[in-house]
Amino acid sequence: LDLSMHAAREGVVMLDARDHKWPILFANPAFEVLSGLEYDEVVGRNFWDILRLSARSRPDLAGIMGKGDSFDLRLFCDKSGRWLTLRLMPATSDRFAPSKATGIPGWIP
Repeated sequence: LDLSMHAAREGVVMLDARDHKWPILFANPAFEVLSGLEYDEVVGRNFWDILRLSARSRPDLAGIMGKGDSFDLRLFCDKSGRWLTLRLMPATSDRFAPSKATGIPGWIP
């Protein structure tokens, strides 16, 4: 799986949604290219410090993720100045509780 994620053409980012700041655990090279951000600028940082929602208020993301369905977020990256739509696909832990989400960005020029 690790090799597949690194080799993927699509940008992939994994984060821990159990923490309200959503620390980023992994980003593949394609995400670096799409985002214009280096690996060290992304991994270990908080998702919400790098990207922000287009809406003024944050939807009930925990409730949405708790259902286990994938969903899209419209986000802006201040550093790169790019808008993106990120599809989040909740993953589950051994206890079948939502814990990590995998995000696949689609940059909008």
